[in-house]
Amino acid sequence: MSLDIETLDSVGAVRKRPGMYLGSVDDPLLATRMLVEGFCVARDEALVGACTRISVELEAGGAATIRDDGPGLPVSLHQSGKPFAEVLMTVLFACRDAKCHTVNPETLCTLGLAVLNAVCSNVELTVWRDGFRWTQSYAAGAPTTPFTRNEASAEHGTRLRFTFDRDLLGPVEFVTPWLLDWIKTNAASLRFEVSDTRTAERFSLPGG
Repeated sequence: MSLDIETLDSVGAVRKRPGMYLGSVDDPLLATRMLVEGFCVARDEALVGACTRISVELEAGGAATIRDDGPGLPVSLHQSGKPFAEVLMTVLFACRDAKCHTVNPETLCTLGLAVLNAVCSNVELTVWRDGFRWTQSYAAGAPTTPFTRNEASAEHGTRLRFTFDRDLLGPVEFVTPWLLDWIKTNAASLRFEVSDTRTAERFSLPGG
């Protein structure tokens, strides 16, 4: 008797069985819970004094943009030969292993950037670091463009623009009150600017 064994990469495993990683895909808070996974690196950097501010823009249909003023995801080559930023975006729990602070990694990173990336139809990553702007695009968690160095820039930080995959998760919308409560409880050291384009509301949560 022969057995057909399906080997899945990090992204494939999440997309094949999202419930194993996310819980119920019918949870009305799912999109918002996944959104906060995009803060994990910035929260770690805040603990070592390298990041002070995050801006969040929420849109209809599960689209959002997160921008922080940290040093930017690392752009040096990982031992795999890929840029470190790409590894963080595509390998499960890689961002846990890259933490600067000694706090328990699960405290800052429940699922991480790769799981967030995996459940999105598209993600645009922009990194400002080492004197340049770097970019990479993803679809369904996999890179669709090389990790590219662009023009010189004195800025620093990371921006994630993403849209959740409605075919994978079904209807998704953000729950702003839950997000604001989560920030107050879990990320009080950071200054957050939250803009909800669905209602034209803006919220400022001072850090420190």
